Amino acid sequence: MPSITSFWSGSIKYIYQTAEEKPHIFYSFLLGSLGPIIFFLVPPIRKKLGYVPPEPIPRTYQLPKRKREILEGYDN
Repeated sequence: MPSITSFWSGSIKYIYQTAEEKPHIFYSFLLGSLGPIIFFLVPPIRKKLGYVPPEPIPRTYQLPKRKREILEGYDN
């Protein structure tokens, strides 16, 4: 019965073999696995560096805070 360490040693050997024989697959897997890591690392680093997110863009036209004037002369 194989032990748990044989699984890891076989996997590591496969990674070395793939890096030598198929570097395009190895590096694409490496770059793809960095995505979730960057997702958790970048926001705290940005916060430490003093990044402040910008105000959200208004989605509606802002009405003036005054009484609306009634237009004259444009009646149908």
